[in-house]
Amino acid sequence: MRKTHTKLEDHIFLDCRIMAKLGIFRCENIGSWEWHDIDSKEMQCCISYWYISDHQVLKLGYRIDNEKFKYDVNVVKTSCNYGGSRYWFRCPSCHKHVAKLYFKVCIFLCRECHSLNYTSQQRSKHSVSNNENDIKMALHENTYINNNPYMKFEGVHYFTYTNLKFPDEKSQQKIESDIDDAVISLFKELKQIQEKIDKVINEALH
Repeated sequence: MRKTHTKLEDHIFLDCRIMAKLGIFRCENIGSWEWHDIDSKEMQCCISYWYISDHQVLKLGYRIDNEKFKYDVNVVKTSCNYGGSRYWFRCPSCHKHVAKLYFKVCIFLCRECHSLNYTSQQRSKHSVSNNENDIKMALHENTYINNNPYMKFEGVHYFTYTNLKFPDEKSQQKIESDIDDAVISLFKELKQIQEKIDKVINEALH
């Protein structure tokens, strides 16, 4: 029997690299993670999370058709060869270290456990050229993190994205770092604005 796979691009995911850049793993953290419609910007789904730094555990919670789902995802911190460190999710099923967990059948697991692959992997050799249109569409997709916009390149590796959109840049890593820094900066600015709004409201009430 031939093993079938579904397209990875059709599923939402959690990316531990983005969460780490936003400082979620620095200390105990409670928040929500949202996905919005590309065109209307309306929220399509939302999950809550609670990161317990002492145990390096990310607790996920959400509801589907009035049924509650709660489970833990272990977070692993490893040292990099050239200094620094990075975070990984430990897949709840196979326990492998992965950067992303994809949502399918009511649970977030790695793409191998969910039998997901890229659209280009499902095409025949004669249709590989059609992948260009998919890449162009992917470059314009957006998701929202804690209600803040972050450009997401669904189904496109960072190397492919930088070659297509930033062909003159010398360093792929620098581009990724610049994008992540911009997201963090925007997140901080919005947080400061929210604090000012809360302060004005509190002063008005008292």
